[in-house]
Amino acid sequence: MTTATTQNITPHTTQTQSSSLIATIISLSIFYLITLLTFFILLPPISFVGLYAGQPFSASRIMRDLSEIYSFFFEPVAFNIPPIIYFVILFAILLPIFALILTPRIAAPYTSFFTTYLASFKRTLLITFPFYIIIAIFLFSLVLPNILTQNTRDRLENQWLQQNPRPTSNLNGKITAWQAEYSKYNINIYRLPEIERINRIGQFITAGGAYLAILLFLTLLRLATYNRPYILKSHWPATCEQCNYNIFTPPPSTDAPTSQEHQTHCTECGSEIILSIPPIHRIDDPISNASSLPQKILALITLTSLFLFKPTTLAKRLRINDPSSSHHAHARLALALILPLSIITTILLFSLIQILDPNTPSLPNPIIDPEPYLFFAPFFICVTYLTIQLLAFFNSLLLFFYRKPNLHFAMKLANLAAFPIFTIINLYLTLLISLTFFYATSLGQAFISLFPSEYVGNYSFNATTAIVLGIILPAWLISNTHLILKQSRFSNA
Repeated sequence: MTTATTQNITPHTTQTQSSSLIATIISLSIFYLITLLTFFILLPPISFVGLYAGQPFSASRIMRDLSEIYSFFFEPVAFNIPPIIYFVILFAILLPIFALILTPRIAAPYTSFFTTYLASFKRTLLITFPFYIIIAIFLFSLVLPNILTQNTRDRLENQWLQQNPRPTSNLNGKITAWQAEYSKYNINIYRLPEIERINRIGQFITAGGAYLAILLFLTLLRLATYNRPYILKSHWPATCEQCNYNIFTPPPSTDAPTSQEHQTHCTECGSEIILSIPPIHRIDDPISNASSLPQKILALITLTSLFLFKPTTLAKRLRINDPSSSHHAHARLALALILPLSIITTILLFSLIQILDPNTPSLPNPIIDPEPYLFFAPFFICVTYLTIQLLAFFNSLLLFFYRKPNLHFAMKLANLAAFPIFTIINLYLTLLISLTFFYATSLGQAFISLFPSEYVGNYSFNATTAIVLGIILPAWLISNTHLILKQSRFSNA
């Protein structure tokens, strides 16, 4: 009776799931087309807001600027096709790719790739409109300082012209002298204290816009990729870490001998089961075991050390199917720490430059020249965050290659790599600066002379060094990630 019922229900259930899947794909396709149409309509006005906002307000100026924007987007160019069509086609290609890269962020344990990708694609479409606004804010922060500087310059120039009107005649060379004074004023106008003050304000505006855009983008991704708490399934039967054979260890019973009811060794290879399962074996990453914020910060250092120098040890500690999303919080903690640490990095890098070459200028004054201190933080955050997402995607592909499809663990491992990534970026900059100055010394020149003539020269060697380090350090990160993934046993955690 049970078999017959199962045979009757199974095809119906499969048909229902297929219909639901088809309906989901159709609705996503319609939503996709609506998103592309919205992009087609909103791209010109958003470009206008980003590029022209902050200029003196007048109806004629707005109409003129809007006309320029729409002419740029809608006047036919190559193959008699308007540029906006090319932008829409590019956007249509990038959306599925971006959803594919974000797929591990949506994943939960035991979910299939296709189901997760559909969810990721749907959420990617939902965040496109807020993403337009973020881009407009960022463009506005880039353009506004130039507008402020130009408006201040025009105002000071008009004041000078009012105080020094152009002579009406060239008697005694008055017009020639006036033109010379006017040219001299235009050359020196950007050195005036008021212009320098506006430039410093502009640097803070640009940096603030970059920080705000990054914060809004990370918040948007956080809201779009949020997953409900997931209930952990039973991890039994577990897997032997030595031979990958299934093991099952029910708790000891007082009613029967231990040898019959409690399995202590793998029946295939004889290894102790306690070495393959929690609480001795799979105790998870150091941050998960830290309770307070100071302990978590110290655990980041331990995690970085394990990730970079003892990847196999870390692999045997990680819990693969842990449903907790705390690894996202770990990545956010690492990204938050980048803000103060990037300032320390800036000071150390400038100090290193000054030690290696005493003739270089001293450490910039953060009040007079704040740009170096403001630049590194968004740079580090953007590079680290982008590397996390790409690493998660790489982890997913590698797990498919090993026939261990687990997007959830791919994202967890990438999030745990956030601070190691930041460490590698700092190591890259430090080594690059040190070797650049080394090549300028007599010992460095002697070293360069050992190579073929086409490589002789500081510029060639600096470029070669940057490329070599840019290959070796990411390869180190990817190699360790590969070792961790290869050592994983997905039934045990």
